[in-house]
Amino acid sequence: MVLDEVTYVVKCSIPGCRNNGKYLIKNEEIQVPSKICICEKCGKEIYSLLGKKIVPKSPKNILNKTTKR
Repeated sequence: MVLDEVTYVVKCSIPGCRNNGKYLIKNEEIQVPSKICICEKCGKEIYSLLGKKIVPKSPKNILNKTTKR
């Protein structure tokens, strides 16, 4: 998937939203390429919703190595 900024005037793809799209999400890895345009408001809301569901794991602490004796 690729995230680009829209260079033309197009409505947001989210149902019920009347704003103009600012970001374009493209998936060219499939046979029929698909595109979704979202406005900045919907993009921020999607970002916060994904942040609540997907939490990155903490990296292992390499400084506090304990040695077994």
